[in-house]
Amino acid sequence: MVHSSAAPPSLRCFGRFPTAAASAAASAAGPSLPERAMYRGGAPTTPYGSRGPVTPKSQKKSNHYSFPILTVKEILTCLAELNFSISEEELLHCDKHVATVRRIFENLLEALSGTRKEELHMPVFTAHQNMSWSQLHEDSVPELAFWRALSKLMFTCGVGDFSRSDIISPQPKRLRKQLSALINFVKFHEERMELYGRITAARDEYLDRLQVVTQENQQLQTQLEDLREETKVQREEISSLDEAIANTSKQINEKNQEQSSLRQQCQELKKVNAGLKEQLGEAGLERGNASAEIRKLQSQVVHSPERVRREMHESQRALQQERREGEAAEQAALVATTATKVVDEANLKVQEALAVAEEVAEHTSKWHDTVGQIKAKEAKTAVNRKEASEVMETALDVERQNARLQDKLQHLQAQGESKQRAAADLNEQGRAKLIEQQRKRRDVDSKISDEERAAEVLEKQIQAQHSLHESRRQELQGAWKALEHSLHLHREAMVQAMKGEATLPTPPEENATTMDHPAALPPPPTPSATIEAC
Repeated sequence: MVHSSAAPPSLRCFGRFPTAAASAAASAAGPSLPERAMYRGGAPTTPYGSRGPVTPKSQKKSNHYSFPILTVKEILTCLAELNFSISEEELLHCDKHVATVRRIFENLLEALSGTRKEELHMPVFTAHQNMSWSQLHEDSVPELAFWRALSKLMFTCGVGDFSRSDIISPQPKRLRKQLSALINFVKFHEERMELYGRITAARDEYLDRLQVVTQENQQLQTQLEDLREETKVQREEISSLDEAIANTSKQINEKNQEQSSLRQQCQELKKVNAGLKEQLGEAGLERGNASAEIRKLQSQVVHSPERVRREMHESQRALQQERREGEAAEQAALVATTATKVVDEANLKVQEALAVAEEVAEHTSKWHDTVGQIKAKEAKTAVNRKEASEVMETALDVERQNARLQDKLQHLQAQGESKQRAAADLNEQGRAKLIEQQRKRRDVDSKISDEERAAEVLEKQIQAQHSLHESRRQELQGAWKALEHSLHLHREAMVQAMKGEATLPTPPEENATTMDHPAALPPPPTPSATIEAC
């Protein structure tokens, strides 16, 4: 009986097979499957080196297959590794356990092709609708689907002579070859699934990295667009600030020029004011001196009214002149004060312009910092683009490698198909040779049967001759004993005659006849003649 788990054995249970990478480590603990169950149809991935496993001489027959023929013990071990339990009795007497063999084929078909038994036994309703008597084919259609799937699998495994009789009435020798092919294909499938799993895992990892990098690139592109918008706004602000700075600089230059001219005028006015103050002081001193001298002279001189009037008139005129000069000096001082106020206002405007210039410089530094950040982000974006391009190139390399591996796999499959066709041709040739050998064997068997019949006839003749010789021997023995008895009597008679005790007795009639005719007696048979007769 076949005992399997609830779920069909998946490809993970094949991981116990030794691989090329783990052969060295597995050799220390012992292989879980026989080493002769390694795949021989494709590239050498076994611990035997480039030549692959060696088939024993006892298995090198006229029909060459791309897989080694395993022994019964090795097949039982491999099936146990695949979670299939079958006894040696069931394997050796498979013609009495047809259901067990069918379940083994069903489980191996389910494990290798991924087609469940329920799917094979599911009725095809579209096909039933096209049949006139569909109820008669409810069992034949699933059976035909199972037979087609199993035939395709066996042809893929390298067994081209798989027939319906191998399921209905299996033979131990053919079942051993078929199970060897299936176990060999399980190993090949497991190795290719490991390689495909590694390639798929690497491809998935690269695709995940590509997706992450693409998302980061999209985020960075969004940030870059936002930064470009912000940079555009900042550039507009900076351009307006540049225009304001240029206008302010122009105004500052104009104010500086006005300030320099006003400073010169102020210095000149200060000089004039100082000169006028000196003149005013000197005029005051002179006036004081003149007043003192007038008072002195008035006290000394008697003035006439005309002279006094004239002097008063001159004094008034001089006073008016000095008053005019004082007013001019005050006017000049007022102009100087106004110029000073203008200079102070210009200084305030210059300070305000300097403050504005400092603000402009601060904005300019911020703009430079923003430009530096933008350049850093652009550099980071370029690095991310480079990484994204590298990841894309890596992904493309992985895709190309996957394509190469797919091409290689297709090439290997094509080679396998060509080898299968060659094996099928060899199988046909071997079948023709087998038919010829069977015909020759039948001829030989017919010759052997003829020779056996001739031998039986000869044996019967020999037995008849043997019985004849036996009867003749018995007759000769009787005659020999009678002759010996007569000779004994004759010798005794002669002895007695010589002693004179008695006369010679007369021999009996039969003995006398024998003695009278000694030629009638045959010579005594020799031992060799007796042996040959027997």
